Amino acid sequence: PQFQLGEHIIRRYQQCLYLTGKIADLSRTCLDMPLNQQITLPDNLGTIYAVHNTRGILVNWNEKQVQLTDTQEPIQIRFAYTGKVKRQHNRPAETMKKIWQELGVPPWQRNRIPLIFYGETLQSAVFFFRVFQSEEK
Repeated sequence: PQFQLGEHIIRRYQQCLYLTGKIADLSRTCLDMPLNQQITLPDNLGTIYAVHNTRGILVNWNEKQVQLTDTQEPIQIRFAYTGKVKRQHNRPAETMKKIWQELGVPPWQRNRIPLIFYGETLQSAVFFFRVFQSEEK
């Protein structure tokens, strides 16, 4: 549930109240991410860039990083994914909703975290997790 209070919105998540600004819907946003080029993300989400290093590709987003394998596929940033994700080899694939709940990420923030894709395959939610294996819905 949420309630508008002037320019702000009062939201509730896990027995806590949050005061947020209005949030743009980024669920259909898809941005190409060339290497060695800083990109300004929409809706004041900061900047992101990716560089090659000896271990593959290092993605940096607002002081947060994730190390990914190298790829020849196009790299994209998206903000929504509905398939199942396998984060560890010894765990079953889980829905993104369940993963975000387990990580304690409030619903209004879930579509504001950059998701890194190689082609159509999800690789990472920057800072939160890397994908061991993803499964299409």
